[in-house]
Amino acid sequence: MTLACPACNTPFNDNGTLIKDLRCSNKTCTYYNIPYPIINNKPVLICPNLEYSILDTLDQFSNANNTITGFTGRDVDKKRLLFRQKVQDIFYDFSRVEFKNYKKLFQMLNRNSRVLIVGGGNIDTSYSSNLEWVQLFREKNINFTVTDIYLSKNVHFVCDAHYMPFLDSSFDAVIITTVLEHVLSPTIVVGEIYRVLNENGLLYATIPFIQCVHEGAYDFTRFTICGQRWLFRYFEEHESGVFVGTSCAYLYNFTTFISLVSNFKPLGILIRLFLWRLCALFDKLMPKTIHINQGMCNYFIGMKSINQSIKAGEMPDYYKKFIA
Repeated sequence: MTLACPACNTPFNDNGTLIKDLRCSNKTCTYYNIPYPIINNKPVLICPNLEYSILDTLDQFSNANNTITGFTGRDVDKKRLLFRQKVQDIFYDFSRVEFKNYKKLFQMLNRNSRVLIVGGGNIDTSYSSNLEWVQLFREKNINFTVTDIYLSKNVHFVCDAHYMPFLDSSFDAVIITTVLEHVLSPTIVVGEIYRVLNENGLLYATIPFIQCVHEGAYDFTRFTICGQRWLFRYFEEHESGVFVGTSCAYLYNFTTFISLVSNFKPLGILIRLFLWRLCALFDKLMPKTIHINQGMCNYFIGMKSINQSIKAGEMPDYYKKFIA
């Protein structure tokens, strides 16, 4: 992996080996020879004021609480995250569902693969991580690179997903989960993912469909299963489907409504905690066709393709395979 200027994709001085002094080496670039800031020992590789950048300054990163775009930095306290994970396992069973998909990706990866996690500021990829899928990946000595637009202890580089600071073909796989709804242009971000993946590079993505706004003004897009497939049309599909089903989707939205109406957020969360497993059971009993049309979140596992892997005229047949 070689770092590159996010504005022009030109390698940094000395190919980015001097992490504490990263400067664009392209004399025609607006950011030529201007050092990118290092904050809390993390390179902040963001170019404000570009077309798809939600930032107009880097001052946010110097704030004590790492406030950015109206939200505080990712929660990376290990004890708190471990507690949250345990609660989710008890009430939501998220880890088991997630682990199935990560295991599929793991089986496709080679040893020593380079994996980029986009928007992973709250994902601990260290060797002491409590995440089961991270521990599994470590069995193949996977090399993780974590980015986010938020500064946190877990990230290696702070960057905007529209402008990734890496040379072409830098990674063997990219993981991007529940992030694409928060970017201004998912098409541009997927193009960047395609660019930084090597030949036959792998992609694992999850994107919400029936889910209410969950990050204020920085929540932009939703995708149907077909919309997701078209977004990833330059990837050969290995597997796709519904990640969280219909009953859970409506429970999530209803309990969020309860929290807003009551002006008491914990109330909606408590209702959700106690009813989630029951709704998940209902989802298992429902026909898959219902989830395809009303599921909360979809997933996609695919491989980078040289050519477009699905044509516009094939989309109706693609949908039919889910409702047959």
